[in-house]
Amino acid sequence: MAHIPMDDTDVLWKETMQKNWGAFQETLKKHKGKTNGISDTLIDMMMQVSQKMDSSGAPFPQSAQELNQVLNENLPQS
Repeated sequence: MAHIPMDDTDVLWKETMQKNWGAFQETLKKHKGKTNGISDTLIDMMMQVSQKMDSSGAPFPQSAQELNQVLNENLPQS
């Protein structure tokens, strides 16, 4: 089962200036395709979760820890 490390969530939280799902998705897009850092597989999974949360009207988390929890709880199960 996939798991998003807190270190990755911290980086994404700090880079997401506007704390909303749309801005978070833009931050994820900036990380995709880079050879170092967060894997594209994890980015794709986080993108799916953020789109699902956005379309359901779920509020954006209030902290990096909360974001990490929401993402990990909603990762696609493979």
